[in-house]
Amino acid sequence: MNHHSIFIRYASVICVLAVASIACNKTAPESAQRNVAATKGQLKTDSVTTESRKRCKIGSPLESCGEFVFLIDSTDAVITGVLGDRGGGFWNYGEFVVAPDGVFPLFNVCNFSAYIYHLRYHLTMKIYDLRGRLIFAVNDNKWQVYRNAAGKFNYDDKGFEVYDKENRIAFNLNLVDFGQQFMYFQGIIPCSSSSLAYYNRTYTFFTVPYGTPALNAAFDHLYDSIPIQPLFRYTGRDWQHSRL
Repeated sequence: MNHHSIFIRYASVICVLAVASIACNKTAPESAQRNVAATKGQLKTDSVTTESRKRCKIGSPLESCGEFVFLIDSTDAVITGVLGDRGGGFWNYGEFVVAPDGVFPLFNVCNFSAYIYHLRYHLTMKIYDLRGRLIFAVNDNKWQVYRNAAGKFNYDDKGFEVYDKENRIAFNLNLVDFGQQFMYFQGIIPCSSSSLAYYNRTYTFFTVPYGTPALNAAFDHLYDSIPIQPLFRYTGRDWQHSRL
């Protein structure tokens, strides 16, 4: 069954699937506005990167909280963020250096916000499961996994992934460098008690209804048909911080 057929079948089950455009917030996030003067020029790239890699040594224990350090690479010609299959703007390194406030908004949708601030990606989000339990939260890069609702999770210095208890990938992110730098975000992001957004590298689905057994079953079918591809290992020796 091709992806188009999957979409039609899912739409017939839930009756309606509203599709909208991602809204990029063109105003600097309040937290960034407050901290521009205080933190400008204080980021020490080499020491931060070394410490991040030390914490993410393959086989070392996982922590349930920490702080993301995702840096802009000066050698990359183009820098961007991608939420599901939608890009959030393209820049080059020189633009970040000369920007007067240092803030470049990527996404501000539902319970998810991302922007670039002084050569560093900044994230704020809350990820819930379909029962309304908090799985994962990030407040201006400071993150925490809530083990009572979260399933397995794994991460390294360029990515993070967390599952819900039903073995779905609730959220993952991946920083990729290949002469261009892309920050990819995928996940299931409930926006209310009856609506979620499903961000997938293949398709992005907005305002997907859920909250009843029939609607949840329909979403399960969508997820199983077009799953989020995992980034990390979870079995075998030294699986912690280890990619597939």
